[in-house]
Amino acid sequence: MSQNSYNQFCPIAKACEVLEPRWTLLIMCEMWSGSSRFNEIRRGVPGMSPTLLSKRLKGMEEQGLINRSENSKTGHIDYKITEIGQELSPIVFALGKWAHRNIDADVTLEKLDAKLLMWNVRRKIDFSKFTSQKKVIQFVFSELPKEKRFFLVNIASRYKY
Repeated sequence: MSQNSYNQFCPIAKACEVLEPRWTLLIMCEMWSGSSRFNEIRRGVPGMSPTLLSKRLKGMEEQGLINRSENSKTGHIDYKITEIGQELSPIVFALGKWAHRNIDADVTLEKLDAKLLMWNVRRKIDFSKFTSQKKVIQFVFSELPKEKRFFLVNIASRYKY
């Protein structure tokens, strides 16, 4: 058995061996939110090095949580959550709801990661409701010490952040 094993037959211990490595569940959440390319996932888990992300993605693939596929024409690599990975979604989101109700989080502007907030905001906007004309939405966080302005740009129903 590997040194990361609990050496137990307990199903909870076995599940923890798969899900416990730091960042694994955050990567899954980012993928459930629609990210499928390395740099998209990386933007959704700031603070994680590219080397560690690569290692976690390989480990998640070995565990059967995700599949990696390469487009032979473009060379683009996509990561998709497998069926067994999808089974985790309601469990992880229930864990998030539990944490929201029961863990006292000190949410202040000092701890605000505006880049991560904007990365998540862009998912919630349905750009198909906009006309095909270019639209720019500016967000200003005047209380932040730096990086106060952010823009979402919609160009012919394609958005950029």
